[in-house]
Amino acid sequence: MTELLKLAIDFHNKKISVNEFQELYLDKWNGGTKGATQDEQNKEISIYYATECYNPNGIYLHNGEIDEVQLRKEIAEHLRELKLVD
Repeated sequence: MTELLKLAIDFHNKKISVNEFQELYLDKWNGGTKGATQDEQNKEISIYYATECYNPNGIYLHNGEIDEVQLRKEIAEHLRELKLVD
């Protein structure tokens, strides 16, 4: 499991806030965390999250702030698809 997916699981489990998730995710993404995109399934989802963290017009932004409810919903769906959470 990649560091980015571990971070997504921590966010899903409410161990970190939406702002911490965005900051840590982009730090790991920009830092070239080894194995961040180690397989095609993880790569697709990892790129999707990173794009939304950057995108000022992303679906998760509301009045310039990340829509935490929507982001948590999307991440939960992806993690369930990967069978990483119930």
